[in-house]
Amino acid sequence: MADSATQLRFIWAGNEEYRQKKGFASFTKSLAYYDSAQVIADRWKNRRMLARAANAKGRVYDAWEKEPQLTIRYYGRTAALYRPMTDEQYRYLYTTHLLAHAYEKARDTLHTVAVLTKLYHELVWRDTTQLKMYDFTPEMALIATGVGANSLATRILTHLTRRAWIVNDSMTYSYLDHYYLTRSRIDAYTKQHHHSPYIDSLTQVFAGSRNMLDSLYYAENLARLHRQQQRHQTASYFYELANELTHRLNNTSAVAQMQTALVSSELLVEKNKLAYQTAVREIRWQTVWILGALLLIISLLSFYLFRRNRLIETQAKRLTHLNEQLDDQIAQVQLLNKEIQHRVKNNLSMIYSLLRMQERKAEHPETLMQLQQARLRVESIATLHNQLISEASLINLDAYIRSMLDSIVGCYDKVVSTQFEIAPVSIPNKYYLPLALMLTEWVTNSLKHGLPPGDELTIQITLCQQQHELRVSYADNGQLVNQSPTPNLGMDIVTLLARQINGDLTVSPHNPYHYQLRFTYG
Repeated sequence: MADSATQLRFIWAGNEEYRQKKGFASFTKSLAYYDSAQVIADRWKNRRMLARAANAKGRVYDAWEKEPQLTIRYYGRTAALYRPMTDEQYRYLYTTHLLAHAYEKARDTLHTVAVLTKLYHELVWRDTTQLKMYDFTPEMALIATGVGANSLATRILTHLTRRAWIVNDSMTYSYLDHYYLTRSRIDAYTKQHHHSPYIDSLTQVFAGSRNMLDSLYYAENLARLHRQQQRHQTASYFYELANELTHRLNNTSAVAQMQTALVSSELLVEKNKLAYQTAVREIRWQTVWILGALLLIISLLSFYLFRRNRLIETQAKRLTHLNEQLDDQIAQVQLLNKEIQHRVKNNLSMIYSLLRMQERKAEHPETLMQLQQARLRVESIATLHNQLISEASLINLDAYIRSMLDSIVGCYDKVVSTQFEIAPVSIPNKYYLPLALMLTEWVTNSLKHGLPPGDELTIQITLCQQQHELRVSYADNGQLVNQSPTPNLGMDIVTLLARQINGDLTVSPHNPYHYQLRFTYG
């Protein structure tokens, strides 16, 4: 993340100014860099970036030493941010010891000891390799001596560190110098030694100090240590040096600049918080409006769907009722149709029977022939009607024509053979009756007028279907006596039926009893 790298650059630049310790002017310059780092952290709300910025601000207030509660607040926030981050446990422990240092400066002995004791218990169970990494343990002992907890300081130096591990760090603290100070305090205040080699080492550290802040710090501590050892002249000397350094350090303009910078920094923080809260508030209001609009839309849509479902349910009930009525009507129609078909069947049977009875009583040959032809027509209609009302599937034309032919041949004393080429065809029901009557007339004509060369009359019937067109061919082997047959009722019936189905009826030029019928259906 580019902003994370930028924030680190600001913090490093601020640390460089802070490390020079040329008085409050150095801290003022470092604070400007830390404020920039805080702005970046506030923008992203990233835990790591916020921890870095809070730690940097805590360092400035730690050096300022005039507002310890702010130091405690910043270091406490830093420790809380680092604590859940498993890869930042060193920074968490390091910042916790800085929090104890802040409590020490606030003269809050109870919290200082509590924080140090908790930190001690977190570190004491770790192995030597880990303890070497925690270079801040000498500082923990120094903080403990600062609040008079010298026994705790002794435990820390005994269990958490070794003299050989302690070296000065130019980037953070002079750990070795502070170790000398810690031991000097223990010797002077706890062991009551009138002479301590550590005080001599600390005097050399004071002599080598390169900035006023460190010189002032060591001068004040040496004055107290010499006073504890009853070396009042030496103590007075260091007190005078401390007063002089304090006067030089508390330059009016530098202090005022530092104070102004800190106030500006806090104002910037509060301004960023206010801006953030305002943005959050606006987002909440926008969210409320959006959710309200969505709720309104959902409510309207739900109401619409409810009304629509009610309408659909009402229509469904009406359709169900209408379907039930329609089913009842269909059942009534089917029942009526069955009754009609049954009556038609009975009527055809009655007509057939009457014609049969009349045929038996007829004495004149011409009358007998006419009655036979009428009976055959009725029988053809009745047979076709029976198949139409009894078969759910399409009529088998081959079987029907054979049955019809047998019935007609049975009325004549002739030997008949048939040659059928009937392909499986499928035509609407309305075409079956005209086709059956025409075939009946053609077969009757063949039986009446056909004179075969031998004793056997051969009848040929061909049916073929091409898409929506049916072609029927009829022929026999009868010899023609008259070139022009006498017009009769049968031929009139055939002509009328062909016209009824819009068929094309063609008579062979070589034999007027050979027919070609072609009709289309849709």
